[in-house]
Amino acid sequence: MTTIARIPSVKELLNQLLDQGYDDAVASVIQAIARNGTTGLLAERLAQFRAEAARLAEMDSKWSATNPVFKALLDELDYVMRRNAALLDTAVLDIQTAAINAANQITRQLALPGLSDAMLAAIGVQWNVPSAEAVARLVQYTATDAWRELLSAYADDIVLAIRDVVLSGMVEGLGPVAVARQVAELADGLPAYQAQAMLRTLFLSSFRDATVADELANADIIEKVIRLETLDLDTCGPCWFEHGAELEIGEHLDEHWNGRAVPLIVVKGFDRQVQPGIEQFGALSEARQRDILGDAGFAAWQAGDVRLEDFTHHYVDDVFGGMLREASLKGLLGDGAKRFYGGQNG
Repeated sequence: MTTIARIPSVKELLNQLLDQGYDDAVASVIQAIARNGTTGLLAERLAQFRAEAARLAEMDSKWSATNPVFKALLDELDYVMRRNAALLDTAVLDIQTAAINAANQITRQLALPGLSDAMLAAIGVQWNVPSAEAVARLVQYTATDAWRELLSAYADDIVLAIRDVVLSGMVEGLGPVAVARQVAELADGLPAYQAQAMLRTLFLSSFRDATVADELANADIIEKVIRLETLDLDTCGPCWFEHGAELEIGEHLDEHWNGRAVPLIVVKGFDRQVQPGIEQFGALSEARQRDILGDAGFAAWQAGDVRLEDFTHHYVDDVFGGMLREASLKGLLGDGAKRFYGGQNG
């Protein structure tokens, strides 16, 4: 049996091939969306909104839903967000192409690190590259009605979020200047932030589906497939539990939005060992465990009321199919969660 001395760092591969590929594909689009929030007529409408807030404050008045300056801001924001959604759609081909290219490289390097095709041929192993048609059949998110609906919701939701800030401020009695400050912060950061979440999830989901094509093309030499997580400061509780889980060849790898899990193909005759994430989690410091689970979740886990795997909730996303999310403590324990919140609402 041939043993590989060193498994390439997953984080290193992701940083060099996955993250860089994504950044190259979306940088111009995200920059354009960020500029749309700070230039042009929208910037003028925001300035007018702030001036109107100052005028209302001097008069000891509040915002109203019929305020013409507020309505003009919402109308322009709606127009800009429609443009932003169109910009997102122009990026999807580059994103999927970059994801497929990253999958071809990362899957091969993880499966057979340090071995050239010639070296593999010398020991009777051949790595097959899937056809473009096979990959295209698997990576189809943006061809669906669900993707179109997600783009539409992106535009609508941000307009509604800013509208709700003003209306909530009216109900809560916030001063007009404080409301205007919150609106400016949302208008400045939320469109680009939400666009990043959508495009990054599209990229990572396309990447994982492309790796399925690699698995199917090489099924005859595969012993098993193992889920790998980066296990860094951004890794959530469910992903710690999922790290090291075995997958069927060609199985869709469920992940959460922005999740960076990758499949590790274990080739027959090449020994690969991955310590389960749940074991590695148990060896972390208490402070680190608390950071991952939150104070209440950590307390419930330490008390034995929940297991780490209980925080993993599988569901079906309209666009991306099978995905994960972190279950809430209240959802797991009901009213029993209250005792772990130290007087906070559970």
